[in-house]
Amino acid sequence: SIEGNGRGLMKPVSKNVQSLSDENLETGACLCGEMTTLPGTAHHREEGAYNLHMAMGLTDHVPPTTTRHEEGTATSMQAWKEGYKPLSSLRTGEKNVVKATLAAAGKNADKVRAKLEEGAVMQLVMNHNDGHDGNILISEDGSDVQFIDHGATFGHAMYGGCSIVHSHMH
Repeated sequence: SIEGNGRGLMKPVSKNVQSLSDENLETGACLCGEMTTLPGTAHHREEGAYNLHMAMGLTDHVPPTTTRHEEGTATSMQAWKEGYKPLSSLRTGEKNVVKATLAAAGKNADKVRAKLEEGAVMQLVMNHNDGHDGNILISEDGSDVQFIDHGATFGHAMYGGCSIVHSHMH
């Protein structure tokens, strides 16, 4: 459970309503993202991703996440990371998100690079199909990164290579 009086981000079940229709499969519309998962189950994958990171000893990679029941509906609740912004905000001139992140990390570059590498491996392990640079946050001082939005993990299609960090590490 999430403790304290801090802020959090709630993801309602309605966030994941796309279906695995034959039309979507034929058009290739489900190559990444939530279309590779069952509708109405994102909250389970959000909490599952957090629990897997914890079990693997990666205790500071994903903000605490749990399932809550609000008005009879199950949702995920993730602790808010105050002062963090998406990595996508760093790519003003640099196309490689890893290079841009390491430049922003400054003296913390080695620590941040190690965390990005661990996060990229976890995105592959979880078959994260929505691992873009808007779903990875960096602290204001560049000393930390956090991985968020795991609603498209553990899907049926093997498109975990959609991780932007993984593709930019090489």
